[in-house]
Amino acid sequence: MQTALIKSSYHLARFMVGKITRCEIQIAFKVLLISFATLGIIACSSNMQPGMLIDRIKNRGPINISTSNPYLVANQYLDYQRKQSIDIQQFLKSRGAPAALEIQKPIFEDAKIFLYYPENGQYYVLTEGTEHWAIAGPYKLSGRKMYQVHEVVQAIPVGTR
Repeated sequence: MQTALIKSSYHLARFMVGKITRCEIQIAFKVLLISFATLGIIACSSNMQPGMLIDRIKNRGPINISTSNPYLVANQYLDYQRKQSIDIQQFLKSRGAPAALEIQKPIFEDAKIFLYYPENGQYYVLTEGTEHWAIAGPYKLSGRKMYQVHEVVQAIPVGTR
């Protein structure tokens, strides 16, 4: 298959440009393949983008935040948003890190981040806007949601939160 492609490229190039050697075509083809491979590797190996992070945790209910493991997806997402938004940065600076978060992202709608503070029985809602996040709360954490948040937070081994 590769030989057939090289041969057809060779004939097309000779027709269009004139006299080009087969070796030159092979070199050009290899350079093109290496370029595409390099671009693919760069695209895949870069840090996870927020879209990739949010896709892994959106619409899954409360997810724990660890103070000792920055590599958890929820931690990475919250840290990314903190670095991107002065609103979130100032909020977390004044309120502290939540014990858990939840991301709701319906199709074709802005994301909402729920930050849970079960020690106070409260949560806040961060709604994504065009330029800023709108932060609302505190709201009372109760009922089934309180139970879900406690289950997630208590599932963290002692000394790792």
